[in-house]
Amino acid sequence: MHPIATAAWLLILQTLLSLLSSLVGGVGGYVIHLLSFALPIALFVLLSRRMGIALPQPPSVAGMRRVLPLLPLFLVSTALLSAITAAVMRALEIPLSGGAAEGNGIFLDLLTDCALPALLEEGLVRFAVLSLLLLWDKRQAVWVSALIFALLHASVYQLPYAFVGGLFLALATVTGGSPVYAVLFHFVNNLISLLLQYLALWLPSYAIAIALGFWFLLFCAAAWGLIVLIRRGSLRRTKADRTPTDWRGLFLSPLTLWALLMLCFTLL
Repeated sequence: MHPIATAAWLLILQTLLSLLSSLVGGVGGYVIHLLSFALPIALFVLLSRRMGIALPQPPSVAGMRRVLPLLPLFLVSTALLSAITAAVMRALEIPLSGGAAEGNGIFLDLLTDCALPALLEEGLVRFAVLSLLLLWDKRQAVWVSALIFALLHASVYQLPYAFVGGLFLALATVTGGSPVYAVLFHFVNNLISLLLQYLALWLPSYAIAIALGFWFLLFCAAAWGLIVLIRRGSLRRTKADRTPTDWRGLFLSPLTLWALLMLCFTLL
């Protein structure tokens, strides 16, 4: 099976199960929602043997050093886009959806809003889908996987920062050679968002000052990361892999149908 078609059917399976989970609701719906990610990931592992796909390597110290400068840039860019999008949507009186903690207590929120989304979403998009896209075209796989990640959220509010965040998560996976780095990036991003929400509840008098101090340090770290990447030459386009992109195979695949359906869900 063509890697693009395989990725499309895995995403279609996830979407169908996710829709089923919303219809069922309650504990059963949440279990189906977890399975909507777990089953496509398990299928990818089984199919990877038949398709001759080498599974990603485990993380290493050298890999962490390569991807670490991307982390503050990822956090700053997603936070800025989230704030800008929220401001624009409020100005246009468009209701926001997505991106908030459930408010079930910090330990449960750590599991449901930080750990599980990072593990399951990265398992599907960066471990399974990105691996298949890299077989199709190494130059285009990063931004196509980022677009898939953004559409997977089916939220106008989350669409811009999920796309840009997806670019960094895919770059971390490709640069480090393992999707574990994307899981860690995703978890840290969710954790910061969760802690800032709880900070406003725990220390309302100091929350703004602490948040401003934290973001100042993070912007400094992002500047450091940018300098490191420029010195390494990591931002220059590589001239490797000059194979022409098979755009016809992409647009005629079931992936296009899935993307159009998800775009409709996002705009509704």
